[in-house]
Amino acid sequence: MQDLEEIYEGLLAQLPVEAESAITLNAKNCPVAPDEISARNLKLIPWRLGHSYGDSARYDVINFFADKPTYRRLGLLLFSSVFHPNRQFAIYPTHQESGIFRIRVECRVDDPLNPCSQLVTIPVAYGYCASPVGARHPLVADEWRVRGVGWGGRAALADDLPFLELTNESGGCVTEEQYQSRSVVVGFGSAHATAALAALMLDIGLPQTELSEFSLEGPSGNWSVAIGSAEARFWIGYDYVL
Repeated sequence: MQDLEEIYEGLLAQLPVEAESAITLNAKNCPVAPDEISARNLKLIPWRLGHSYGDSARYDVINFFADKPTYRRLGLLLFSSVFHPNRQFAIYPTHQESGIFRIRVECRVDDPLNPCSQLVTIPVAYGYCASPVGARHPLVADEWRVRGVGWGGRAALADDLPFLELTNESGGCVTEEQYQSRSVVVGFGSAHATAALAALMLDIGLPQTELSEFSLEGPSGNWSVAIGSAEARFWIGYDYVL
């Protein structure tokens, strides 16, 4: 199994780090990811009891912990899934404190041979412009990341927001024991949604990003994940008390 530290080393060195500098990412410079990838510098801790908004709503929460270079590598992996869609690969966080042992990544796009009376779009390129993250809820504030912004700056198109599911190996929970022992994350939604999260991870890894915590909340909070998704928090470093 290939380690995340060994993947995209050449492209990582080419990524812009100065604010407003840019690079075009595509299928050529983001090649197909290995089927299985270990990640020793990545820790995920789920909150299975969730984030409650009064008595009206509760969402699972997945906490990501990593250093900045690891976030940039993860961002490139997600861009690879955008440019090589409709295939799965798995990331295995091997940090000793990780409560999640597998992340299953798949970016789905419609089949151009069976368009079902709709326009089919195939991701070809993404113009990434380095932008240090200056907000704790970055996908709410950064309108350029999400197509179509509606009332209050929230996303008008929910399909453009990342989707994360906390589940188990079989992909479904029936008993309370299964529900409480979920240890698999599935993500991250459509091509637009995955690209939005990938760009955010690249920006979290910038030297100029000074914040250490970033939150993606459900519709009851600072809406920045798809409807039905778990919430996510991204932390720089590993030693936090949750």
